[in-house]
Amino acid sequence: YKVARLEVSGFHGREPGENRWAIDAGAIDSWSTRLTVNPAPDWSGQFSVGRLKSPEQLNPTQDVLRMTASLMYNRPTAQGNWASTFIWGRNFTLPQHEIYNGYLLESTLRFRQRNAIWGRFENVDRTDELLLDGNAEPPGFVETFLARVQAYTLGYDRDLHVIPHLDVAPGAQMTFYGMPASLRPIYGAHPMGVAVF
Repeated sequence: YKVARLEVSGFHGREPGENRWAIDAGAIDSWSTRLTVNPAPDWSGQFSVGRLKSPEQLNPTQDVLRMTASLMYNRPTAQGNWASTFIWGRNFTLPQHEIYNGYLLESTLRFRQRNAIWGRFENVDRTDELLLDGNAEPPGFVETFLARVQAYTLGYDRDLHVIPHLDVAPGAQMTFYGMPASLRPIYGAHPMGVAVF
């Protein structure tokens, strides 16, 4: 209605199995709703909430109440635009009442038509599942909050016209991580990552 849109959905809450080619069917046992507001051409915000029935196969008695909120702004410029997004997400497990939050702030500046530079900050709650080092969860394992980890990313790419209607964008990004000293045995003293694409 005018600048607002309300959406409601029902679905099967279990996450897909490892066989991604199969369609995992099941009863509609979960729901979600989202309110989106676009008060001006370059502004958009949304809030959503959903209840997922038994999403994890390894924890079939655990339901998740999931919430998200985001705010997006785009500023046109003479030869590009500057787009920024703030996102918050929360998982609230039932019946354990564990709360896990995640925050993301990202901004991309497109300039001189073909260039883009971006920065991203992420702040995410990690669980003690991290301590399993990729091993299977033992019977009766219940995830609990362990620590909060940050990621700081900077990147750049440039659009190149290859043929009509086809562009490629070679670029690179670098990510640095912040975490409490208790996680250094897992992440290392100065963890970082580089991606070239």
